[in-house]
Amino acid sequence: MSQDPVLLLRICGKGFAKLAAGQIKAKYREAKPYWQKRLLKPDGQPRSFSAVHIRNGYRADAPLAVFAFGGISAQLQEHEGKPCYRIDLGPLIEIRHYGDNSESSGQPGEKGA
Repeated sequence: MSQDPVLLLRICGKGFAKLAAGQIKAKYREAKPYWQKRLLKPDGQPRSFSAVHIRNGYRADAPLAVFAFGGISAQLQEHEGKPCYRIDLGPLIEIRHYGDNSESSGQPGEKGA
């Protein structure tokens, strides 16, 4: 049996700071063909992912938050005045390359001794 793929999302610095602080429990993506193909199966049912990786930028060492996959809403939801897919984030697994941690931390805001 094959493992589900990882869903990679990119966000801006302000959004990543809120995410790392635990203020964001879901991400939204506008209902356009690109996201429909990535998030839904051909029959319209939500795809399953093993995890959600949220990256702040495109560099190899860009901040990265890894969350358990919490699901995708079957119905479009309005977000900032546009119809969107809602991607629920499960528990935070780790954060890399952010703040005081250059490699990895189990929880946001933890500082090394």
